[in-house]
Amino acid sequence: MMLLLMAHESDPLITSDIRNKKEKKMDIGDIVVIDHPKHPFNGCVGKVVGKRGYRTPDDLWILIYVASKMRDYLVPQSMLRLNNKE
Repeated sequence: MMLLLMAHESDPLITSDIRNKKEKKMDIGDIVVIDHPKHPFNGCVGKVVGKRGYRTPDDLWILIYVASKMRDYLVPQSMLRLNNKE
């Protein structure tokens, strides 16, 4: 038998855990991949070097250094994914 628990929005511990699992946690130093088909550098690998405010209320501008281009770029967080290869 499977038991489903519903998180009530007034409980800050449960809802913050749910939000943290949904959000991409990108910290400075993480290796990321530009993963959006319309971005000109789709598939490029870079390193997070900074965060520069919000593009929209739920989408941060992430400053990444792309070694293959030898430059850094501001890319919306929604166009990035963490690189799982270590």
